[in-house]
Amino acid sequence: MCSPQLRFHRRHLSGVEMTTADLTGRPSHVRWYILALLTGFSLVSYIERINLSVASRFIRDEFGLTDIQLGWSFSAFLVAYTAAQIPSGSLADRYGSRNVLAAAALAWFVITVAMGAYVGWIASSATQVLISLIALRVMLGVTEAPTFPAGSSAIARWFPSRERGKASAIVQAASYGGEALTLVVLAAMVAASGWRAAIFLSAAPALLLAIAWWRLGRSRPEDHAGVNQAELDLIRADPGPAVAEQPGGRIMAVVLRRDVSLLSASYFCQGYVIYLFFFWFYIYLVDVRGFSIAAGGLVGALPTVAAAVCAFAGGWVADSAAKRWGTLAGRKIVIIASALVGGGLLLGGAVADQAAIAIACFVGAIGTRGLVESAYWSTVIDLTGPRAGTAGGAMNMMSNLGGAVSTALAPVLVAQFGWPVALSIAALLTALSGLILLAMPHRD
Repeated sequence: MCSPQLRFHRRHLSGVEMTTADLTGRPSHVRWYILALLTGFSLVSYIERINLSVASRFIRDEFGLTDIQLGWSFSAFLVAYTAAQIPSGSLADRYGSRNVLAAAALAWFVITVAMGAYVGWIASSATQVLISLIALRVMLGVTEAPTFPAGSSAIARWFPSRERGKASAIVQAASYGGEALTLVVLAAMVAASGWRAAIFLSAAPALLLAIAWWRLGRSRPEDHAGVNQAELDLIRADPGPAVAEQPGGRIMAVVLRRDVSLLSASYFCQGYVIYLFFFWFYIYLVDVRGFSIAAGGLVGALPTVAAAVCAFAGGWVADSAAKRWGTLAGRKIVIIASALVGGGLLLGGAVADQAAIAIACFVGAIGTRGLVESAYWSTVIDLTGPRAGTAGGAMNMMSNLGGAVSTALAPVLVAQFGWPVALSIAALLTALSGLILLAMPHRD
């Protein structure tokens, strides 16, 4: 029997034979290249979903739309995106993340180009423009739905359990970064070349990503010519608690499992708080704390920056906790502790008299929300293994439902009871997001 140091591997892919000699026994690093591409999907998906927000003011003025009508197009995306989460995750589990994500990115390119070309060139009246925007945003929502469920499916297959926290953290941090990058870069493009040119340019990354993923990405490490036996052994040696389970079974059997249901309910609370700050924090700063429009924009970005930084660091925190206390127990501890701290900070910000103290509390609270993102996604992967796409879709659907509730409910609560009550409810839900998981069965 030959030694591992002299093991010789042959792979065949797309009719081209590739030979790899592993003379050192060291694992290859293909999984990290796959992660870089998955991070690209997270980043580019936010470019495509936010580009209309940057261009909306100019489209509104050019075609005589109202803010309420533009809001319908924004809501159309969120409704379609939420509704398609579970089906898209199930597709990724069945047909592989390579096929689903490549098709999705190609669709983003086509839809974004169509939006730039159709609005104004073909649809010219306010009614035609509004209908076309709503229809295109529905299509974009459906095709963006696989982004994170399919990414989870890929991480489940490409990474050992002890690395899934870091992998999920990098992907989640890119989503926050994509939002900030889009606002800065596309705003400059709109100012320099107009909204239509900015829309067309924002489509290009999706096409490049689709090509790169189809050529370089694979659904399973066994199918990739660059993966040596040492890396494959490393991945398979630490599969996580759920990988031994068979991938069969009905979709709702996965979604309604007690542990998945509890995790999804917890993530509902997470989405409620995150979306509340994304959509309403700027208005709170201007209306309640007296910031100017310019200063409110700068201060309003602080929670998003904190969430991005903490989301990146949260992967290492989640993996360290998993190593110390057990795969599922450790990540659950991170979510519970962060929820209690975050809830306390939110409550402190809600009742603080001084603006600086309130803002510091809010930034810290949203930072804790970013910190737990990787813990959520690595947990759903470890719980469901081959069905991580389906379960991740269910979890993400609940987060978006939470966001839909908070964006609609917040102005009602503010009008009836004031901002302190609205923010205190968010603080309660933050703490509840952790306490819910105390009922999750222990499976380590």
